[in-house]
Amino acid sequence: MNKPRPRFLAFKGLSRQELQGYAFILPCIFMLLLVLGFPTTIAVLNSFTPLWSEVKTFTLENYVKLAKDDLFWNSLLITFCFVGSTVLLHLTVGLAVALALNAQIKANRFFRVLAYVRMIARRV
Repeated sequence: MNKPRPRFLAFKGLSRQELQGYAFILPCIFMLLLVLGFPTTIAVLNSFTPLWSEVKTFTLENYVKLAKDDLFWNSLLITFCFVGSTVLLHLTVGLAVALALNAQIKANRFFRVLAYVRMIARRV
């Protein structure tokens, strides 16, 4: 009798078409890891070493300096305030536009045209 071919345990029960799908996205995932993962790993490793030192020792000195710096904390506060206000503004405007588009009023067509013209119009 013919024995079935051994399969990888992770791919057991997958059809040939599903395996082809994984094979097609594998190069993309590899390139994504290479382009994003490698520089991120190098940056994190470099953050633990002194900048102009010839001897590469892993220390937390850079992070201790950063934690003591008032300018860093002020910049972080400004960044969080900016991000929070921007997200809140975008959500509020988006909700208002969605409610205007779905409202049962006479100007319903006007609001829809206004929203679609903005999407269709070329950005300059």
